[in-house]
Amino acid sequence: MQTQLFDYNTNPLNYTDKENLQMATYSNLAAKLLRDAAHFFRNVGEDNASVKEQMDNNATVYDQVADLLEKNPMGEINIEEDG
Repeated sequence: MQTQLFDYNTNPLNYTDKENLQMATYSNLAAKLLRDAAHFFRNVGEDNASVKEQMDNNATVYDQVADLLEKNPMGEINIEEDG
């Protein structure tokens, strides 16, 4: 049985599989929220062809950031300012 991190009707960290209980970190929670947002964007794009490309792009970015969080929660990104 897979551990469920979210039950939006109750506690957001409601674990349903007590035998495989594991502690969720803030980065786990953030990655899950990002993946849920990516799923939402894809659904919006499927329902509205005029924004599908933009929604797919948004979803891809959210999935990429979730991957970064899962692989290296303390990682840093070098952001260069224009100017």
